[in-house]
Amino acid sequence: MKPAGLAGAVLLAVFIIMPESAWTDDISRGKSLLKAGKLAAARRIFRNIYRGSVSGALKAQARFLFIQTLTSMTARKKHYQLFIKTFKRSPLVYHAYYRIACLFLVEGSYINAERFFILASASHEKSIAAKALIKLGQLALKKKQAQTALKIFTKFIRLFPKSALFTQALLGKGHVYRALKRNKLASRQYLKVLEKSPGGSAAAQALYYLGNLSLRNREFNMARDFYRKLKSRFPNSLEAYLAVRRLRLINLRLPGAKKIRIYEIQLAAFRRSKRALKYVRRLKRKGLRPFIHRYKVGRSMLVSVRIGYYRTRSEALKMLRRLKRRRIRGFIRSRYVKLKERNHGR
Repeated sequence: MKPAGLAGAVLLAVFIIMPESAWTDDISRGKSLLKAGKLAAARRIFRNIYRGSVSGALKAQARFLFIQTLTSMTARKKHYQLFIKTFKRSPLVYHAYYRIACLFLVEGSYINAERFFILASASHEKSIAAKALIKLGQLALKKKQAQTALKIFTKFIRLFPKSALFTQALLGKGHVYRALKRNKLASRQYLKVLEKSPGGSAAAQALYYLGNLSLRNREFNMARDFYRKLKSRFPNSLEAYLAVRRLRLINLRLPGAKKIRIYEIQLAAFRRSKRALKYVRRLKRKGLRPFIHRYKVGRSMLVSVRIGYYRTRSEALKMLRRLKRRRIRGFIRSRYVKLKERNHGR
């Protein structure tokens, strides 16, 4: 009886092990489908693994990946909350904290976002803890809690000196000092970003804000240099298109003038920068020279695509008629800008 019992145990072990290895293969297949954007097919695979797998780790992984195939934000939030309750001891729970916090952040629910980012920052996995800390700092800055943001970014720099997000922390400190109107300290942080990562996306932002600080100090020549560097190094970045607008303002300045009224043609407005950049590239292929202008409507930020500047309304109207003939719609906007060169004792 013993040999027979032993053989039965071996067969049972094979029966258990074989399906688990098959589930692992299915997870790899589901990941590739998810990466290819075939969400429905990936969703079916992850659902089957979750229902059929015996291993708790595989169940947690399949459930977590299943949530990523959902397109509705409400459904994702609901499933992440269920995941957190079901798999409290799984290492993926910290990933779930981070993901659900990002969803709350998009919705504008800052209290809930902050709560889950704090939970995610306690992760032993450095990449998640680092990302959560950066988000907490950015959130504090968005809520105009400059001192809190400064403490968070300083903590990040101390804990994660070798992180890929290190330049984001330096950039965040620069934004804090800029909000506190401590321009020299802000400039130092932005220059550190250029030293650490001269070719990264953070460098584009650093150059843009260095130009803005120079413009705030009415040092137009220095501002022009920063904007030109930005245009040459990062021509396809959002900051480069914003810099084009600033350069045109500098070129329009009048000697001794306190305010200048300018006219521009707005062609479109988007909630996402990527869509605005895509539209800008399309217009550039048509031979136009558009730029990007960001402005607030209520609590949300819009990214508008515009053409200009024009010193008179009649000039802007002529351009608008040309655009209409090319079946490009738009409307004229005007505003006043302050531009005056600082007198350095000359």
